[in-house]
Amino acid sequence: MVSEIKSITGGLGTELITSSVTGRKYIFLVINSDALFTTITGTNNTDIRTSLNIGSTLIKQGMIIRPKNGELIKEVTVASGSVFGIISGE
Repeated sequence: MVSEIKSITGGLGTELITSSVTGRKYIFLVINSDALFTTITGTNNTDIRTSLNIGSTLIKQGMIIRPKNGELIKEVTVASGSVFGIISGE
């Protein structure tokens, strides 16, 4: 339980993302400033933008993006704005 609480509160670390990141695993993304994405790819190679119906929508500051079914995010490309990636322990 403690590791789950640590995980969802960013206890494993966070990273500010302003462009492209690969080779990491994020539990979810928190929008720091209004953001547009060109890619959000899950660990099962799921196109998260499509699965969550985001497409080319401007996501507003404060929103959270989390993949379905516990999948992690492995690739993010931010076209504009910035997000915090909440790092997974996996």
